[in-house]
Amino acid sequence: MQLFQLINIVLSQTRHLNAKNVDQFDQNLDHHMSCGFQDPSPEEMLQIKHELDTYKSQRYPNQKVFNPQTDRTITIQIYLHIFINENGDGDIEDEVIQQQIGILNDAFAGIVSSETSIFEECHYRIPVLGGRKIFEYGDTVVTPFRFELMGTNRTKSNAAFYLSEPESKPLRGQMRKGDCATLNVYTGELRNTCGFSYSPRSCSYGDLTKPAGSHDSVVLDHNCFFGGKSRNRNEGDIFVHEVGHWLGLSHTFSSSCSDEYHGDGVYDTPVHKVRTGRCGVRFNTCPFHEGRDPVHNYMSYSADCCTYTFTEGQVERMILNAELNRGLTYD
Repeated sequence: MQLFQLINIVLSQTRHLNAKNVDQFDQNLDHHMSCGFQDPSPEEMLQIKHELDTYKSQRYPNQKVFNPQTDRTITIQIYLHIFINENGDGDIEDEVIQQQIGILNDAFAGIVSSETSIFEECHYRIPVLGGRKIFEYGDTVVTPFRFELMGTNRTKSNAAFYLSEPESKPLRGQMRKGDCATLNVYTGELRNTCGFSYSPRSCSYGDLTKPAGSHDSVVLDHNCFFGGKSRNRNEGDIFVHEVGHWLGLSHTFSSSCSDEYHGDGVYDTPVHKVRTGRCGVRFNTCPFHEGRDPVHNYMSYSADCCTYTFTEGQVERMILNAELNRGLTYD
């Protein structure tokens, strides 16, 4: 009995970890962990909320934006541009591409992606005990989004391959296909990040009659693609994360513990202060707010093996952004 009491006391100490604890716990992560997406400022978040609320009241008066019980879908066409350097680095096999698209579709269909991947659920470390324990997947959320790969092209070019260099961006813009509803994805090598994306508002700046901005895309380091070499970031969920940004989602920690802006501006994602680490299921960096850190959310910084779901509020935000700022509609 004394041992069980001791374990309970120790475990209770892990329920409210501060930012310093999280940083220490997180220090051994692969350097390919950050995302280059620029979260909106607090003022921009309020403007975005106003725009989406206005559109929702007009488009969906007195009704839900999405009913998961229906089979209605929104199909997004993808063009994949693979950049390869002069040494041959960066190429991705067609079979791996199909697996990655499958994981993307599973994620947005509410199917736990690792059930169809070669990876197992990750372990999380209880810092005080130094032990390890396997977490269990919980409920997922269905979205209407489905993805169809329309084409893949490979380009051998150092200038294009090094995605962080200024020479790469105009080359990407020249290759872009389609309008704001079309998802262009570029892979190559990024410096100190796994990927970044452009928000739907930046595609046409509110005027869908104009051509899509040449920048509008998702950009990924090939090491963070499914099956890549980046530790903890190679199970395919980085792609999911960046597509979430492309559909208008922010990082779950973007406004920290703010009461006014509620983290990412979505009502049902628990707020938290910092990146969530590998799979810190006991982290609660905003202890005066309801809910532990949303480490299983695709829009956190958790390791791929840990993330498996969106929230209903995030799904609604993606749908509204898809319609209002990308011109996407239900099939």
